[in-house]
Amino acid sequence: MALFPDRCTAGARLAARLASYADRRGTLVLALPPGGVAVAYEVATRLVLPLDLFVVRKLCAPGERNLAMGAVTTGGVRILNHEIVRMLGVPQFALEAVEARERTRLEATERALRGDWPSPQMSGQAVILVDEGMATGATMHWAVKALRRLGAEHITAAAPTASRNAMELIQDLADAIVVLSVPDPYISVARWYESYPPVADDEIVHLLERATVTYCRSGRPVGVH
Repeated sequence: MALFPDRCTAGARLAARLASYADRRGTLVLALPPGGVAVAYEVATRLVLPLDLFVVRKLCAPGERNLAMGAVTTGGVRILNHEIVRMLGVPQFALEAVEARERTRLEATERALRGDWPSPQMSGQAVILVDEGMATGATMHWAVKALRRLGAEHITAAAPTASRNAMELIQDLADAIVVLSVPDPYISVARWYESYPPVADDEIVHLLERATVTYCRSGRPVGVH
């Protein structure tokens, strides 16, 4: 049985659990696109906080689509799992080729979704990092690590659902984890939504623009998307 009708409802319920962050200065909501944006939009607008994106591109090992050697992220961060690189014997030239390809894709994604707007400033900020769900927790894992390197002061990992494995992966990295439900067995993120359509780029851009208008109308300083 699905837990949420759609991402918007899930985001509204998540916002209620995050109510202690409402209107808190120096706090930024970051969405993991694509699916996390609709959830994060509800969190940001209901808590009167700025919304932006944090893009993660996994560095998959050559010939191993389901095995990540690391990731590149918004802010120019590269994180490697050196143990996997050594275990697979990935040569430096192959690693560099994968990284170059994924950086190009990341930059293209950011141009499409953010346009000319600069990347968010994370240094000294409290960050609520939002996704639509955490099956393995890998994307959230890389994102939290990257945010640490970018100087985020406090990181809250938030999602409507997560697997037990994802919770264990994230719990020692984030300062706080807010999850509404931890189904077991987890199966997949889509399993817990009645409506789970793909999220198009234009929808993401629209939600970012709406969030900016809402935040500006609140009278808060402008400096976000």
